Amino acid sequence: PRLARFEATLKHHFKPRKGIPNLLPHQQRALNHLQSQKDILVVPCDKNLGPAVIERETYIELMFEDHLNNVNNYRRLTPQRSNNWVNTMKYRIGAWIERHKKKFSKSDVKSLKAQLEQNTKPFGHFYGTLKVHKMSDDSPLTSRPIISTPGSLLYPMACFADTQLQVVARAQPSYLKNSYSLKQALMNMDLLHPQRYWLFTADAISMYTNIPTNIALQTLGAHLQANRNVYNIDTDATIEAINLVMRENVFTFGDMIFKQANGTAMGTPPACALATIYFAINGENQILRDFADYLRYLKRFIDDIFGIWRCHPDPATDAILFQQFIDRLNQCPGLTWKVSPLTNQVEFLDLTIMLKDGQFTTTLYEKDLNLYLYIGPKLAHPP
Repeated sequence: PRLARFEATLKHHFKPRKGIPNLLPHQQRALNHLQSQKDILVVPCDKNLGPAVIERETYIELMFEDHLNNVNNYRRLTPQRSNNWVNTMKYRIGAWIERHKKKFSKSDVKSLKAQLEQNTKPFGHFYGTLKVHKMSDDSPLTSRPIISTPGSLLYPMACFADTQLQVVARAQPSYLKNSYSLKQALMNMDLLHPQRYWLFTADAISMYTNIPTNIALQTLGAHLQANRNVYNIDTDATIEAINLVMRENVFTFGDMIFKQANGTAMGTPPACALATIYFAINGENQILRDFADYLRYLKRFIDDIFGIWRCHPDPATDAILFQQFIDRLNQCPGLTWKVSPLTNQVEFLDLTIMLKDGQFTTTLYEKDLNLYLYIGPKLAHPP
């Protein structure tokens, strides 16, 4: 409502002008025709590889085959159960606001109550991106599930939980803000000679859906309670909020309503922070201590690890130690890590990182399939 009033007021100050299109008439007609079709969809591809056109029926079948038919992760709700869910959530969110309103400012409490009362779209929205980069003659088209939650009933509470958990996530030893901070750390690093070092990366397989919800929430709650005086956050309100957000991720797909039954609640603001904290307190921090003699450096960006391995003088012993490190990574409940071999060059986030003679060099990593779907300022496109 606020945005609608703001837009209406703003329009009075501007006179609309007829713009000059940069498309030829037949191009505009083709796009209009494509947009008007009911039996095809234009959907995004994974890894920022641009749009793809797919038949609506094929897209729906793909979403069910890849994701929604998995009853361990998703359960369909009847209209009656979904209505009951909405009423229950409104009551529980209202009760949460009342219990903790003294910890919020008056304006925050007013905003939270207004969003709760005025909400007209209580559910998130499910869609999928297409993994065209993994297609081949032997590998059929697959998809990545995404749930959009802004505007949903639990979104304000999720934003609060995310703000609180970000403090905890940033306090973990392996926390990595972005590739720029990694590059700065590497450029300032002094690797002692004559010791040998190798690089490696690791990637968690389907981290969000494989994190066991009950274990994650129990260990997180215990960690926050035990460190109540360490983190400057509202512990009680955060534990209540994250439990509700993670256990009650309900979304629509077409005219159907589903509830996520397992894993980190996809699309919710605190999902990244919870995933970061979960692995840190369920094994990673202990691994950093146990392998301190060999892990010269280890940082993680949610489900991607970058590490520098200090080699043992004996190659056979070194191989055993690195395998023990991999085994320890995979002891965290629910998670499986795909670890690269030790090497002197790796791709991590948007960087290609090279190590030679104790010195690091980096370049931007560019995907082979990157289409660069934008018009650059110096490109010679016609008007």
